Amino acid sequence: MGYFLFQSGSSLLKFDQLEICTAYELFVYSHCNGKLSAASETLYFTTNGCEACTNLDYCRRFRPSSELEWLHAIEVDQESFISGNNAGYGNYVGSNQQWTFEKSKKYQITLKTGYLSDTSTMVAAAWIDWNQDGLFDDAENYAVPTLQFKYQINYSLTIPTNARSGWTRMRVILKFAEFSSSTPLACFQSLEFGEYEEYCVYISEGLCPAINNVDLIELKTNSAQFLLSSHPASEFEYAYRKLYQDDWVKGVTHSRILELNALDSCSKYQLKVSANCLNELSKPFTLYFQTRGKDCAVANEDPNIENLIKIYPNPCFDQAYLKFENPSQVSRIDCYDLNGKKNSLPFVQVESAKVLMETQTLTNGYYLLKISLTDGSFWALKFCKI
Repeated sequence: MGYFLFQSGSSLLKFDQLEICTAYELFVYSHCNGKLSAASETLYFTTNGCEACTNLDYCRRFRPSSELEWLHAIEVDQESFISGNNAGYGNYVGSNQQWTFEKSKKYQITLKTGYLSDTSTMVAAAWIDWNQDGLFDDAENYAVPTLQFKYQINYSLTIPTNARSGWTRMRVILKFAEFSSSTPLACFQSLEFGEYEEYCVYISEGLCPAINNVDLIELKTNSAQFLLSSHPASEFEYAYRKLYQDDWVKGVTHSRILELNALDSCSKYQLKVSANCLNELSKPFTLYFQTRGKDCAVANEDPNIENLIKIYPNPCFDQAYLKFENPSQVSRIDCYDLNGKKNSLPFVQVESAKVLMETQTLTNGYYLLKISLTDGSFWALKFCKI
């Protein structure tokens, strides 16, 4: 995730709506006579809410040497986190690298080894403190004991139904096994070669999965409309604010269509949406958008635009046509997806007032055409690729 910029006239800085159990970094500029100073030293902090993962006093592990082999990556259901070589110990507790596991659900876990030059055999151990008692018991090790491997090893992990819900600790170790293939210990073992890593993981009842996606389907000067992905919940809570401002506007909807009104024109906003399942909220889905306005675009609803510019067919497949009432006014055409990413498309003039737009390279979805005019203004047209 990128950085957020906040302005403050006070020496006391306060940030709200931060994610729980999440690591942040902060640096500060001073602003004097219209000029910015150099950035301060970076301050790192982690928000509260990690529960047992950080509140319990877990046993220490000694740092082995990882110069030749190390725990390079952890993959959960084919989604990989590459940690690389952490000099024997990678501490990701309270960091943004977290996993949510649902009770009784099966996951495919892959541990990958990094090598400097050789390809030594390794042995692994991986504990999750299911009962949140601050101990890593032998029964909580989901890695097959003493099983040797090279490069990577795969495990099938089913989350116990009696696991305690909430945040807890996961500790993983890859050990050099050429001399001994015995299972490495979680605590106080002086291993010569290998690497430990630790993480916070969240054990969920599975009643309220996160919202997979929120699509922007209509953008106007003072309003925006969104479509929430299919979800078993019938109620959704949302909060939005103008970017970098303190006050959030909150609401509840019982529809997958979410419409925000009374927005300021040509302004950037942040939106968070959570599903509510029997009073259990899912993790929020966050997105950013910018409203249209006089100084940034001319909205689709302008009554003159359909008389001046037409796009057809819309929706389109591999190509569409643009027809202009006054083509001499047009200086440039650009295509953007709804996240603001620019797409390079070929535009071929087939007649004096007609342009062919090739759309084969676009994935299915909604797009915006920015049509710049010679007077410095521009139009915005939405079309759909299917």
